[in-house]
Amino acid sequence: MLSAFSDTIALGFNIRIAGVTNDTIYINQRGDISTYGSGGTDPVFRSFGAEHSAGQYSYRIDTVNNKRIMKLQFSNAKFDHDFTGIDYISYQVWLYEVDKSIEIRFGNSFVANPDWSYYFANGGPVIGEKKFWLAGKVDTPKVDTATNSVYLSGTPDSSWVYRFTFDAPTHVAAAHVSGDEGISIYPNPSNGSFYIKTGGREKNIRSVTITDMQGRLIYSVKEISEGDLLQANLKSGIYMVHIITEETSTALQLVVP
Repeated sequence: MLSAFSDTIALGFNIRIAGVTNDTIYINQRGDISTYGSGGTDPVFRSFGAEHSAGQYSYRIDTVNNKRIMKLQFSNAKFDHDFTGIDYISYQVWLYEVDKSIEIRFGNSFVANPDWSYYFANGGPVIGEKKFWLAGKVDTPKVDTATNSVYLSGTPDSSWVYRFTFDAPTHVAAAHVSGDEGISIYPNPSNGSFYIKTGGREKNIRSVTITDMQGRLIYSVKEISEGDLLQANLKSGIYMVHIITEETSTALQLVVP
């Protein structure tokens, strides 16, 4: 349990948050992550800014293809202003050495009192960093680069992933959201050949593109069907597979050993 106000974690690799690069991060019990210092307030990444504290906190570092991934986990975190005590949120924050990207992965959550839990009826959490905030509805967020902080509307569902990629030195960023629409790729890990499964909901797939972790286009194909074998010539690494159907847009990770 994260009982102290903040924790200091040595990553062993550099990560960039709000323009500040460091190999050490400072995280508080509300999920704010900074590379600036435990007292920093401006250069901070808000993973779920909604004034939560109580709950289980843990972290670990995994290695994939000789690149590290720092995984922070908040389980059953309570909201400071939910006086019923029944609302909670669970999520993970992944920090990638390979491309310095950040993912927020949501788990089981329950918010029956959003006006209290999100404080002053804000409607939802704050996710992002200064001048790069997710705005709008949680299932169709857009990026706000003009204001200092923006509240989303709603609570992210279990299995949703928000992904932020930051391209130095201009600090241009992109965010992707994917939910549990029944869309998956298999096998994964893969040698570059894989299938797409839509859970029987959508047979026609408009397009599939594969990008590397720097956002460069590696492979693309249009108008395929569920069950078609995709064969991409991929080197060892981690890739993003972007799948567009009639109704959804999904981004999934593909690992090539």
